[in-house]
Amino acid sequence: MNPCPMTEQDWYDLRDDRSNRLFSLKDIDHFRVGVRIRSDDIYRYETRIMTKVGLNILSRWCRNISVDISSTSDRSTSEQVNGFLVELRSLTERINPFGRFRFGEFKDETVDQTLKIGKSEPDDPDPTSVWIDADGWIAGNGSGTHSLIQYRKGPPNPTGAVFAACLGNAELFRRFVSDKLEAFSVYHSLFDLNSSLDRPQDLTNPNLETDRYLGTIYQIGCGAVGSSLDYILGLSDLRGYLVLIDFDSVTVPNCNSSLSFFASDAMNNRPKVDVCADALDQTRIKVDRFNMSYADLIRNDKIVRPEPDIVLCLANERNVWSDIQYNYPPISFHATTTPNWGLNLGRHIPGKEWCLMCRFKDQVKTEHKMVCSESTVPTYDDGTDPIQGVLPFLSTGSAVLVLAELIKVSNTGTVQPHNFVQFGFLNRTGRFLRSHRSMAPDCAFSLHDIRLYPDRAKRSIYWWLTGPGMTTGPDSTSIGFDKDQ
Repeated sequence: MNPCPMTEQDWYDLRDDRSNRLFSLKDIDHFRVGVRIRSDDIYRYETRIMTKVGLNILSRWCRNISVDISSTSDRSTSEQVNGFLVELRSLTERINPFGRFRFGEFKDETVDQTLKIGKSEPDDPDPTSVWIDADGWIAGNGSGTHSLIQYRKGPPNPTGAVFAACLGNAELFRRFVSDKLEAFSVYHSLFDLNSSLDRPQDLTNPNLETDRYLGTIYQIGCGAVGSSLDYILGLSDLRGYLVLIDFDSVTVPNCNSSLSFFASDAMNNRPKVDVCADALDQTRIKVDRFNMSYADLIRNDKIVRPEPDIVLCLANERNVWSDIQYNYPPISFHATTTPNWGLNLGRHIPGKEWCLMCRFKDQVKTEHKMVCSESTVPTYDDGTDPIQGVLPFLSTGSAVLVLAELIKVSNTGTVQPHNFVQFGFLNRTGRFLRSHRSMAPDCAFSLHDIRLYPDRAKRSIYWWLTGPGMTTGPDSTSIGFDKDQ
């Protein structure tokens, strides 16, 4: 039964509105993508994650998808394949009740583009097909055949697989809007954010510890980035305590760019915190939720225990950045997307790095001057924020960068020396751009001695990052630090 009471045209007009602000999708109804997975590879954790996340993103913008997991005579493998196909069918139909999804064999001439997930065939006859592959921290993408990633056994790490799914969708979308084919390959390590065009074996790909505890995390914002992060966490075996904070409910346009939001959530106007909590229901992440803004949480003196070890700033409502910063957060991360195929990730370590007000000074709207700026910030009389265009794969890309940083700091006590990272999907072989952003000259928080921070901030299990043994910046040559320093 179709859970959507809207007409097909109304559904697509609303759902795809934000992508249409960037590119015309008028011909998308005729664009056909075929997805192929080798049956002998679906046992591998990364292949299953690439397939689930890749199809999740793809079905949010492509309306005609065929999925073929190569047949096998082995009965146990056949049962695995059939069970996985049932799971994928349910996923895609919940995302898009009007989509034309086919599961079974298909011929190359019946699709416009083909996405091949996981291990490559020994002699791939189609040099124009798109491939994605991953192992641990490594994500790969290209066309035709590809260099074999050295698959290793170890605790499951979703980061490379999720980023590979984003890369594959970006290439398919790029071909839809430009119809330009190029032979290429690229590999990225989400551990140190280095890249290679043809030698994935040269990239850093350490194993994770068996049991990883992220700590207590305040996730402020359950929009496209935040909800996608929760979906990815739901595919992992990470432990932690997550406090979800958001006042908003799911609407149809939200179903274009979030991994967690389904058509039924929009039809029932469900609170975003409830949907995100559902994504983590069968995990080792303990969840509390507050269906209100961060400002209201503070104003109502809501007591949340324990205090946060990390704060994630993933919201964009008015003045949320100053609300967070003026409550003296411990280490915090912020992630956003851009209208031009880009995403970015930033970090704030108290007493050492730029604060949230330094980062978002141009976006805070107030009648008063910004603390970190001498200029006057314009106000919005109607109380609304401008609606920006968005591409369906960007939010997931930002979310997995956040997760990668959480895993690194909790797993090995590792942070990157730079506190701002950008990545653009427009260039097929784009690389991560890393920089160190300094505090604004007039930033009030640069004048605050770290000893003035409240005890609740100092109770963070990551407070050691503020210590004298921790150095950041463009001159830092090491990204590993001793917690005991």
